[in-house]
Amino acid sequence: MSSRSLNKVQLIGHLGASPELKYTQSGRAVATVNLATNNRYRDQQGNLVENTEWHRVTFWERNAETVSQYLAIGSLIYVEGRLHYRQYEVEGQKRTAVEIVARDYLMLDSRHDVGQAGAGEQPHPSSSYEEEYNPDEDFAY
Repeated sequence: MSSRSLNKVQLIGHLGASPELKYTQSGRAVATVNLATNNRYRDQQGNLVENTEWHRVTFWERNAETVSQYLAIGSLIYVEGRLHYRQYEVEGQKRTAVEIVARDYLMLDSRHDVGQAGAGEQPHPSSSYEEEYNPDEDFAY
């Protein structure tokens, strides 16, 4: 029997800040965004409760440059990718960062500046998703 697995995340939310574009030491573009998703429900007393969860999303190469150019704080986007746990050290303390490595995305805002893609555009698949992500790549933080 073949071993099968799935690691897929789909989110629709608003950016909490404009994308942050950086370059790795090897010159590869990487952009990160914090994406807010909301969950609304009624508690036992009937009060409306709204929780906001924040997700760190990482885009690579051409996708990183594109989202950095066209997205800003408050932008509504659909993101599809995979969940990744990255380990790092700060002052001798081991830490784990949880992030979504984006594969596809779709800009959902109808409000775009001239020259930007509008609502209804097709998702932007990465040209070579598996090659783009290297967990050992050094980040320029």
